[in-house]
Amino acid sequence: MNVEISRNPKLAKIDHLFLLLAEKPREAELPEAFAESVRKSIVDARFEGRSDESITILNGEPRKVTLIGIGKADAISLRGVRAALYGVAKLAKRNRDAHIAVHLPYLLKGLDANQTARLLADYLAAADYKYDAYHTQKKDEKKIAVDAVLIPHGEVDIKRIQGDARALADGIKTVRDLGNGPGNLVTPTHIADRATEVAESVGVKITVHDKKGIEKLKMGGLLAVNRGSAQEPRFVVLEYAPKKAKKHVALVGKGITFDSGGISIKPSENMHEMKYDMSGGAGVIAALTAIAQLKPKLNVLGLVPSSENLPGPRAVKPGDILRSMSGKTIEVINTDAEGRLILADALSY
Repeated sequence: MNVEISRNPKLAKIDHLFLLLAEKPREAELPEAFAESVRKSIVDARFEGRSDESITILNGEPRKVTLIGIGKADAISLRGVRAALYGVAKLAKRNRDAHIAVHLPYLLKGLDANQTARLLADYLAAADYKYDAYHTQKKDEKKIAVDAVLIPHGEVDIKRIQGDARALADGIKTVRDLGNGPGNLVTPTHIADRATEVAESVGVKITVHDKKGIEKLKMGGLLAVNRGSAQEPRFVVLEYAPKKAKKHVALVGKGITFDSGGISIKPSENMHEMKYDMSGGAGVIAALTAIAQLKPKLNVLGLVPSSENLPGPRAVKPGDILRSMSGKTIEVINTDAEGRLILADALSY
């Protein structure tokens, strides 16, 4: 969901306004643009703000207003607010509302106005996420793209918060899409290609080592794990290096695009979930995507060793001895311990 932040949105362009209200909602500090009409609607609808309560009413501008209860004001939880925002996205899609506005007239516990607004923008941007890239679409089916305006509570730095929220939303979508992709398509090569796309889009330096490059680096752990697979491994190096940065952080993420366990094969039940074994690597790629846009004064190195772990004819066997990039030898007892082998090489690098 695309999220804009505005103190005074044009209500005539809003299809549906959503208000997240605690108990005793008449005491809430509502924006002047709609405070009077909404307070009257709250009274008329006998809305109490309980956490199990929601009601949609017809209004002037905007045409529809939905009141969503979030419980006692002194006990508002992040989990409760997030659930409410997911409910907002679901209702907006069901009603085919292309333009919505959302307002929470409270600060979240322990957060100031800027922090509250940014967190709400993060949650709202992800609220309508659905991985349907490979769903067969009916000819007459039209997808509804929902645009949202977040009306902040209190004085906030809108430009900065909106930039931060978009950076985080980009990163979160990247990691979700990579994680949800099927193992036959999200291969080590795909991981490297996607990392290259996002790195170039945000100005992060990227180096991708193919199998020959990995052999030159003597990454024996990564090469051993890859021996059972027909897909070549990749080692992705991402570098964010702003001027005058004094501190250095390295992020290392596991990029096993499918983990069968190798020769020490896993039980078949739930093995399909092993496509998620590259989520650490996807997280590193996503983190660098966001970091480059947030622009901290910090050097960040992102490393993603990537392979499949399959029981092919050349696969590493229990009892085999390998030599890792550090020069240390490793005896493999269980081939389903592939993560530590590839991460050891990346940490050595």
